[in-house]
This record gives sequence, C-alpha cells and structure tokens, in this order.
Amino acid sequence: MKMYHRLWSLPIFLLLGLTLGAGGVELTFELPDNAKECFYQEVDKNVTATLEFQVVTGGQYDVDVTLEAPNGEVVYRQVKTQFDSHTFTPTISGVYKACFSNEFSTFSHKLVYMDFQVGEEMPLPGLGEHITALTQMETSAQEIHKSLNSILDYQTHHRLREAQGRKRAEDLNERVQMWSVLETVAIIVTSLGQEQDIPIDINTGKLLEWLINRRHCQRDWQAHVLKIREKINNAIQDMPVHEEIAKLLTGTHINYFHCKKIVEILKETEADTKNLFGRYGSQRMKDWLEIIRLYEKDNIYLAEAAQMLIRNVNYEVPGLKKQIQKIDQTRNELEKRESEYKKSENIARSEFNNLCKQLGIPGYKIKKELMERIKELPELYEKVTTKFESLKNVVEFYSAFVQFTLGNEHDGNCVPILKYLIDKGNTTTYEWTYGEAPLSINEPNFDVGVDVGPDSSDENDATIDFGDSKPDEINFGDLSLDGEIDFGNDIQLEHDGGDIDWGAVEDEARDPAGSIDFEISLEESGIVVEGGGNDGGIATGSLALRILDNPEIRTDVIDQLLELEAFLKLRLYECKNDDDKNLLNMSQMQELPILQLATLESTQNMLDSVQVVISEILDSKLQHLHNIKHSPRYVDVLSSNLKQKQKMIVKTESLQQVTRNKQEEMRQQAIALQPVLKIVIQKTKELQSEIEKDISKKYNNRKVKLTGGVNTL
Repeated sequence: MKMYHRLWSLPIFLLLGLTLGAGGVELTFELPDNAKECFYQEVDKNVTATLEFQVVTGGQYDVDVTLEAPNGEVVYRQVKTQFDSHTFTPTISGVYKACFSNEFSTFSHKLVYMDFQVGEEMPLPGLGEHITALTQMETSAQEIHKSLNSILDYQTHHRLREAQGRKRAEDLNERVQMWSVLETVAIIVTSLGQEQDIPIDINTGKLLEWLINRRHCQRDWQAHVLKIREKINNAIQDMPVHEEIAKLLTGTHINYFHCKKIVEILKETEADTKNLFGRYGSQRMKDWLEIIRLYEKDNIYLAEAAQMLIRNVNYEVPGLKKQIQKIDQTRNELEKRESEYKKSENIARSEFNNLCKQLGIPGYKIKKELMERIKELPELYEKVTTKFESLKNVVEFYSAFVQFTLGNEHDGNCVPILKYLIDKGNTTTYEWTYGEAPLSINEPNFDVGVDVGPDSSDENDATIDFGDSKPDEINFGDLSLDGEIDFGNDIQLEHDGGDIDWGAVEDEARDPAGSIDFEISLEESGIVVEGGGNDGGIATGSLALRILDNPEIRTDVIDQLLELEAFLKLRLYECKNDDDKNLLNMSQMQELPILQLATLESTQNMLDSVQVVISEILDSKLQHLHNIKHSPRYVDVLSSNLKQKQKMIVKTESLQQVTRNKQEEMRQQAIALQPVLKIVIQKTKELQSEIEKDISKKYNNRKVKLTGGVNTL
C-alpha cells in the first residue's frame, strides 16, 4: 500500500491514525479558502475500498469531494457536503485520487477529517490459517480485538466532536473579546471627548433632594427663606410705577428670578442715583440687591425654586385640571338630568293631551269645560237609544225561552227596562215609574263651579251649587212646632171593647162585587182629583232624569244587557255542540216555534247586536260625561288629575331652566379656570427653564433636563 500527496499544499497535517494492515489512511487536515487538496491511494482490482469524510469546522461545514479512477473516470462526487461515506469495488487496479475543494469559499478556512480504507482488515497473527476450532483463549483475543476497533472508532468520533466544539468556542471567545475591546474604546472616547454632550437627567419630584445630596443647598434653607420673604414684602411697598414690575408682582409667587428682573428694571429707573464708583444711592436698589445677595448665599434661591416647581407640578396644575374635569363631569350630569326632565315633561304633556282629547276639552278651564261637555249627553243617549231597536227580536227570544222554561212560576217581567226602551225610548224616570208623561220637568242643577285658569288651586271649585238653601234644613212653611196636632173633633181614640169601629166595611169586604160599581166615572161621582205627584205631576230630582241618565236605572240596563249576552253565548255554545246535547232538540221544547227558528247564524247575529249596544253604552267618553254629571267627586278627581299633570309640566319646565342655568354657570367657571391654568403652566415652564440653566452653569454648561416636569402634564 502506498499513499501519495502533495506536502506543499498542507499547511497543517495531523495524523490521527497510522497505516493499518489492510491498507488505508485516516487523517485530519486544514483546507484554506480558495484551495483544493488531493490524496492518492493505490487500490487493486476487485478489492473493496471505503472513503469517509466530515468537515469539522469552518464556514457552513461543507466541502466539495471528488474520487477519480486511474483512467480519469469520476467514481464519486459530492458538492458542498458536510459528511458522507462511500464504498466501492474497483474494476481496474491503479492509483485512485480523492480531492477536497474549498474553492467556492473566499475567506473560510476549514478543518476536514478523512478516512480512506482499502480491503478487509487482516486477521490476528496465527488465526488466519487456523484449521481446527479456536481455543477459548483465541476466541477471547478475537473479541477483544473487535472491541478495541470499536473503541478506536468511538474515540475518533469524540475527537471530531471535541475539535468542532473547541473551534467554535475559540471563535466565540475571539469575537467576544473583540466586541469588549470596541465597547471599551467607545466608552473611553465618549467620556473623554463628548462629556459636554451627555445630558444630566434629574427627576422633578426628587430635584430638591438631589440638590441637597450634592451639597448645592443646605438642609436648613427654609429658616433663611423666611427672612428673605419678609424683606421682599417690605421692599414691595416702595416700588416705582412701571408696567413690567406690575406684571411681575401679580399672578404668581415672587422668587429669585423675579427679583433679578426687578433689579434689571430698577437699573433703568434708578440710573440717576448711580455714583462714580458704580454704586446706587437709591434705597430701593439697595433693598433688592440685598435680597438677591441673601438668595445667592448657600444657593437658597435654588432650593426655594425647586420647592415651588415641585408644588406646581404635583399639586397646583393637577388641582386645576381636576377642578375643570369635575366641572365638565357636573355639566354632563346636568345634561343627563335635563334630558330626564324633558322626558318627564313629554310624558306628562302627552298624558294630559291624550286625556283632554279623550274628554274633548282644550284644558284651560277644566271644570267649566267638563260641565259644558255635559250638554252632549242627550245626543249621545239618543244615539244609544236607536241601537236598542235592534234588540227587539233578542228580547222576544229571551222572554219566550224564560217563559217556556219556568212556566207558571215566571211573572212575565223579563228584562223590563230593555222592553221599555225598545217600545218607548229613553223617556224620563217619572214616566217609567208612573207610566205617564209629566206636565213639566225640572232637572236638577249640576253646577260644579268655574276654574280661574289652568293654575287655579281653589279648594271649593269642585262643589255642586245647590242654590241658597242650606242642605241640612227642610222648609216646613208656616208650620208651628209649638202647637198641637189637630186630628179633628170626630176622631175618638177610645172605643168600647178596645176595637176600632170600621162601620160596615167588613160586610162590604165579604161581597165587594155586589156592593161596588166599578164602572162609575169620576165625573158621575162628582169627585174632583187634584194632581198629587203622578197623574199630570211635575218631574223633579232623579225622576226628571232620562232612563239612561239615571245612575241606578242605567246600572240595571247594563246588567240586563249583560244578562242577554250571557244567555246568547250559552245558547251559541249549545248550538255548536252535538244534537244529543242540544236542549232545543228535546221533545218537550219542540212546541214553541220561536225557539225552533233560532239557528246558529241567527243566534250569532243576535249576540253581535247585543255586544254593539253594550259597547255603545260603555263607551269611555259617555261614561266620563255621565260620571261628571252625577258625581262631583269624579269631577274633582278628574280635574285634580289634569291639574296635577299641568303642574308636573310646569315643574319639569322650571327644573329644566334651573338645570340650564347651572350648566351655564359651570361653563363660565370652566372658562374662567382655563386662563388661570395656562398662566400657571406657563410660569411653571419658565421656572423649570431657569432652574435647568442655573444647574447647567454649575456643571460647565452641560445640558440639564428635568424629567417628569410640567411638560408631561
């Protein structure tokens, strides 16, 4: 076995394995960028050979591999492969060439492991030509040999992994060191050359603490400020008239920076008091210069300004914003309340208008308008009376049914009022009671009083006017209460035997037909009858009312109508049932023709007629007017209900106006607070800028930035 290679092309050559008995080579080599390395191995014909490789480190861990036969034929080729193994059997004997190329890489050096094995491994000495069976010692030696070969393979594998990991760690360490060096250089250059450009960031809330910790201010600075404030108050009392000074002395708390501006103004106003040495003879200037000197001692002005800035940022500005926000919230609540009042007003107005529309009144003088509507009652009653004519056949049918059902037990007086209304119409109660029309009718006076207006609250406007007579007194004429009752001289209260003497009454009572002639007229008898209350009398009180207008009789009319309706509904139900259950098909009821003529359709028609009359007499408008006429209490309740809704409308309107006034008041307060907030924010910004400039001077004009200040609000 021979191996040829170009030593001049291997900068680093590491031999991991020596040449084995069967032939071959195992090594790890470095493959530079844009380089190609070739290895040569002589292989006999029909001898199995194996080429195995792996890129240990470098780039993407890939390499181009080519295996050529002695005649130039390419036996195996791989492009950009990390690892692979190829076994082949040569057809010709000669030197085979294995080339590894890194020409596609421009800067990555790679470390490649290669194992080129030829033929089978040679057996252990003395075992290859052994004829008899192996002894136990020989078998053990052969197993140990195989185990050692496996160990060598594992060692090779772990060496490759260890080399790959070490290379990666070295590259990483090199990069980290390079990055650390660059950062160190950048920090040094920045700290040396650009220190002035690095800003000093100070939290506004901790500004005073920052000044005290860096010994710019003393902790007892507040004790000295009290003396300075006293001097400022005294100096303000003697100031020249100047517009700028007036602006500085109003609006905000005077601080050190205001004092400096005042001194600059006094240099102009007190210029005539300046002497040759540059000193001012004016007491005003001396006082303000003394104030500035006291401020600058131990940087008291800086501590005071920091405290003022913290107070404005943490309390003054947020307080004003919270006050404006609360005003806006109150305005929103007032708007909601106004909409609720408006909704209540609309509901009350709608209910009032609907009830007035139902009653047919405009709603200005309620009681008067209600009483005027009573005039429509006769017309409405007449309209209802015409409907009763359609009930004639219904009443006849019902009366016949009752008469047939009860027989002799029935007195024949079935729904009498309905019969009367059908026959004679809506006459007076007097005529219904006595059977004769009155000579004159004196209807009762239903005067409920007159309203003053829609806002009238007279408690007595709902009482009925009964005239000048007192309701609790009865007019007895000239009757003397002190005299005795004159029973006449012919009357004797005592009689023999204790009985009353009736004369011949008993005998005449036994045989009245034989003693009394009932055919004698009043003219023949000579008896004159005066109108005493029924025949040709005057209808007064409830007797003067029409039947449908009389509350008691009207109730009876409604009851009789409902009686007819219930009867017809029952008859309709019976007609719809089977013939076996129909009472009219019974043999004992077949004798009455009117009952046999009542069919399902005719019964339904009669029920419809009754229901039409009931709907007419129970109409809401008619009932309202009837109750208004006959119930003063109903008028009071109805009028009170309408007036209550009117008061609700007026009340909700007034509440809406009050709410709108409060909204306008809140709006004006918010408008007034907006300029104050702007002024406070502007003064706070100016104070913050002055503090930043002053601290910057103490640090060689480095930029100072107060974070969390007024700019964040």
